[in-house]
Order: sequence, then structure tokens, then C-alpha cells
Amino acid sequence: SISDVVNVFPEPIAAFATGNVCFGSPSLFVNQSGVPGGETFTSSWSFSGGLSSNQNDPSVVFQNSGMQQATLTVTSNSGCTDQTTQLLTVYNSPNAGFNATQNCENLPTQFNDLSTSQDGSIVAWNWSFGDGNSDGNPSPVHTYNAPGTYNVCLTISDSSTGCYSTYCDSVTVTGSVLCNLA
Repeated sequence: SISDVVNVFPEPIAAFATGNVCFGSPSLFVNQSGVPGGETFTSSWSFSGGLSSNQNDPSVVFQNSGMQQATLTVTSNSGCTDQTTQLLTVYNSPNAGFNATQNCENLPTQFNDLSTSQDGSIVAWNWSFGDGNSDGNPSPVHTYNAPGTYNVCLTISDSSTGCYSTYCDSVTVTGSVLCNLA
């Protein structure tokens, strides 16, 4: 009788998770793969648009919105492989924007939210006025106590997607003497 030794290796199980994916923003892909018995494995990722990675948990920026594909292939040290593919919706990020009126020292400056969203409605506003103060209202009023140029930033987030956008612009505040002459 003839006998032969046959090695049977455990098959890896490819799995991953990600949150909502937003166009133009980094999205983290969390590798949840494993091999029974704790054998180590390598990961190979491919994404729509020719993107790829060999990292365990890659961060990817999609260059197009709409339906996109993510594929994870895991290979155990013994050479066994498994693969999983998910179709993802890559949402359009909202577009933050604003303008400001009446930029005079010690007088209220009105900030007007001009932001738009294609894939949901804007539900959160975070204003940073460049002088250490902030506000969470859509179109706030803020008073500057000194003339100068301030870097004002508005970050908005979308309701259904969680996507966000930040827009910054300089706001020049004129001294009260010059404002009274105008």
C-alpha cells in the first residue's frame, strides 16, 4: 500500500468595513479578514479608478462620485486566498461657502451661509471667526473688537451622508474711525 501525507491548510476569510464614502475625502477601509488558527495573511486592495493598496487598513480618496467598487484579496502564508467585493456609493461632498457684510470694528458683522449640498441637506455649521471665537448657527452675527484681517472658516456637514466641506476666506475689519467716514 502507498501512503502520502497531505497538508490541508485553513482558508482565509476576506471581509472589510467602511463608513459613508465621500467624494474627494479620505475614506478608511478596515480589514476584518482572518484565517482560522490565527495564521497571518497579506492583503491586496483594488478600487474603481485604478486605485490600489497593499496596506492592511488603507485610506482611499475616490476621484469620482456614484457607484464605485472595492475589492479585497487576502492570501494566507500557506498560499490560500479569498476575495470579497463591495459596491459603494461615493457621495458628493457639500460645498461650503459664505459672505460677510458690514465689516467694522465693534459693529455686528453678518455672515451669510452660501453652502449647497447635492446628496442631502446641511445639518451642522461650525464657524471659526479667526479671533478665537466660534459659532454653530447657519448665518451668525459676530462682532470684532479690533481692526485687522481675520481668517474665517466654515465647516458644514450633510445629513444623510455625513460628508463635510470646509471653506476659509479672509475678512478685513475696518477701524471704527474709517467706518464712520464711509
